[in-house]
Amino acid sequence: MIFKVRERTVSRMNELGKMIFDARKLKGESLRVTAAACKISHNYLADIEQGKRFGSLKVLRRIAKHFDLAPRDLSVVLEEMRKRKAENAIDRLN
Repeated sequence: MIFKVRERTVSRMNELGKMIFDARKLKGESLRVTAAACKISHNYLADIEQGKRFGSLKVLRRIAKHFDLAPRDLSVVLEEMRKRKAENAIDRLN
């Protein structure tokens, strides 16, 4: 069960990263330019694009705003983050 949950989380992280990568390429921006505009390090943005990290809610909102993405475009990702936080809380109780 835990493996499937993590597998879905990784899949959603990859989807988010691909969406951000595609938006950045469509806009013709370098990783560094986008990261600076979103007030994050280029390494952090690279990790998000590569599906290694989710990014905080605050950062995801900045990225969405930068690319004029509707908040609902990130709703799947945000819901996954809420689930992950709940699962982490449950794990700490066990």
